Formats: sequence, C-alpha cells, structure tokens
Amino acid sequence: MNGFPGKKRGPRGRLALALAAALGGAFAAPSDIAASVQAVSNCDDSGSGSLRDAVAAAASGDTIDLGGLSCSRITLTSGAIVVAQDSLALVGPGADALAIDGNSGDRVFYHTGANTLGLTGLTIANGRFEGDTHVYGGCIASKGHVVLSLSVVSGCVLVGSETSLMARGGAVYTQGNLVLVSSVMSGNTVDGSGSQISNSKGGAGVVRGNLTMKYSSVDGNAASTIAGHNSGCGAFQVYGSGYILASTISNNHALFTGAIGNLDGGVGDTLVIRDSTISGNRAIYTGAIYTQLPTEITNSTIAFNTSSIHGALYSQLDPIHLQSTIIAANAHAGASQADDLDGTDATLVTGANNLIGSSTVPVPADTISACPKLRALDDNGGPTRTHALDDTSIAIDAGNNDEGHDTDQRGEPRVIGAAADIGAYEWNAPVGFGFHSGFEAICDS
Repeated sequence: MNGFPGKKRGPRGRLALALAAALGGAFAAPSDIAASVQAVSNCDDSGSGSLRDAVAAAASGDTIDLGGLSCSRITLTSGAIVVAQDSLALVGPGADALAIDGNSGDRVFYHTGANTLGLTGLTIANGRFEGDTHVYGGCIASKGHVVLSLSVVSGCVLVGSETSLMARGGAVYTQGNLVLVSSVMSGNTVDGSGSQISNSKGGAGVVRGNLTMKYSSVDGNAASTIAGHNSGCGAFQVYGSGYILASTISNNHALFTGAIGNLDGGVGDTLVIRDSTISGNRAIYTGAIYTQLPTEITNSTIAFNTSSIHGALYSQLDPIHLQSTIIAANAHAGASQADDLDGTDATLVTGANNLIGSSTVPVPADTISACPKLRALDDNGGPTRTHALDDTSIAIDAGNNDEGHDTDQRGEPRVIGAAADIGAYEWNAPVGFGFHSGFEAICDS
C-alpha cells in the first residue's frame, strides 16, 4: 500500500470540469462520462448508507453527496477509505458543518485511481499513518490528482518508523497535481523521528506534479526529524510548477525551507506567486522559499520569515522576476540583521518597483531598500490574512500594476491613490495602531 509508481499525467477527473473556470484551466476533463450521485444517509463508519459503503458502490466519475447529513462528524474506526475509482467527487455541506475524522488510526483516504479525487465543503482531520521503507500522506494519499475546494485539512500526522527511509506529505501526498481553492491546510506534521529515517518532506504536502493554490491558507505545518537527518519544506515540496494566487503561507517550519521547495522541475516548469503573503515561516536553511525554477512574484509580501542560511527566498540557479513585491523584515536567526534575498552567482533578478531589505545578489536599480513598516499578520478583510501597511510606509503608491490586477490579495481595488502600493495589501486609510513589533531593528538597521 505504501509504494507509488512514477509520475502520472493522464486524463483529468470529472470534478475538475466543474471547477475549470475557477482554476483557470488547470484541468481538462472528459465530458462524456455518464455520472451518478451516491447519497450518504448516516454517519456510521461502515454498512448501508455510510460513506465507506457509498464510495465502494460508486463508479468512476460519480459524486458522493454528504449534504443531507444531520451529524457533524464521521469517525473512521476500521481504517482508511480506499477510493479505487479513477475519478470521484465528495461534496459536503461545508467544512464547518462536517468533518471526516481519521481517529488517529490510519489515513482518511487512499486514492488508488489515476485521475482526480475531489473534496468540496468538508473538513478532513486527524489522519495518522505510520510505516516502513517509504511512507506517504498522513490524511490523503493519491496515485492521481487531488482537488480541495472550500475544505479544511488539519491535524494530520505522517510518521516514519524505525526502518523508514523517507516520509513525504504530513497531510497530503499526490503522485499528480494538487489544487487548493478557498481551502485551509493547518497543523499537519510529517515526523521522521525513526532512527533509520533519511529525511521527511512536506508538512502540509508533497506534490509530484503541479501545485495550484488560490484564495487559500496554509498555516502551522511542520516537517521534523532527529538530529543528523534532514527535514524539508514545512508547507510543500513541489516537483512540478507552482501557481499561488491571493493566498497566505504562514508559520510553517522545517530544517530545510520553511514554506515551499521547488525541486526537480521539468522543462517549462515555473513558480508563479501573485497577490500573496509568505510570512512567519522558519528554517535553518532558507526561511520561506527555495526554488530551482524560473520564478515570478508580483504584488506580494514576503516578510518575518527566519533562517540562519540563505535568507527568506533563495534561488539556486534560475532567474527571478519581481514586480511590486516586498521582500523585507526577514530575520537571520539569533541576530539583529536582515536576511531577505539570496542566490548564486548565476541568479538574475529582474523587474521594477520592489522593496527588498537586503540581497546578496544584484537587484534592479529602482529597488527600494528600507523598512516597509508592516503591521502584524491579521484579518484585514478577504479570505486570507495579510500584513497591512503602516500609514507611514514607503511602499504606499510606490508600486506598479503592470499585470493589470483588479484587486489586491483581499479583493480590494488594486490601485487606490496615485499608483499601486508595493506588496499584497493596498493601503486605503489610517487605521491607528503601530506596525509589527520586534523587527524594527532588523529592517531599520
């Protein structure tokens, strides 16, 4: 059950067709599938009317309807629900209304099909999987693709045992693509504490294909291991392209790369981040983002991440294109000094209207190097948390909107005043409290 074959990029699943507009064409699905709806009528772990029974009876392309349930939780007591269909959609009444709970006994879902497992309006929680050799996915493991919409995945744990060589994906492991739309992944852990473990990766998830993330939050996930071994990517390890829009990745941690690591990308793979916030992540090596891909970051804020080596954003070889982006107030662990942008001698940084506190590689001539005066990460409107600009921030009216965005990360107008502001947040009016405490010495030094 633990082994996965090589990367699969076959036809996409049925749920993706319904989400195609929202996902910007991330998937294309066949339209000639004769699908049906299987209703779940009780919250039992098994037997007639249960979720497990409905999944077993469904055909590929079907929808499992959980919207009529009066209970708030389905607790699994007989192991993970195996989804053998290539494509299956599970639709719940809302993430705050229904949770599918792994009861810390096994994964919640094990998807052995090659296409798409879609989860909408559900909370997936408390999965725990422990194994030997190579172990994958604390709550969800898929040999195909996973789409999470209006859903929450939390409290999942993946553990590498004494003889494990690799543990990947505290919450989710996909052999294909992972898509998050208006979803949350929080408090998940991959734990490589077994004495023979070589490393652990992806506190929130490991994605062998592409990551697409829109209007979503990934917070408080971790990859951990024992001394002498490696843990990487507190949020995601991604092997293909990454596309992040209007999202927040915060407070994740690992030894290598606090938030996202892009590794082993193929020809044409890129990392694109727009109108997003990367904050409060920490690692010894690279506080927030480690990339080996051509990277584009626009109207985004990367701040308050902590590392001892390689800054908040590190590019191994490929170019970085920055537009109207803040990379500042990131800390060097244990020292009152900035640690923002880093790279190799081959790293080329292009773009305009950026605010970068410190950089070990050359940056565009118009780059501002100053304290951005950011307020604490908070609910400032919209679906995800942001760093508001202090009323005296130099970033106000100093950015650009060359990509023609209608809104900032919150969904507020992208341009208010003479020009767009730098970063993910567009300042509108004074709000009357001080900026983030504890980092003034770093960004003012």
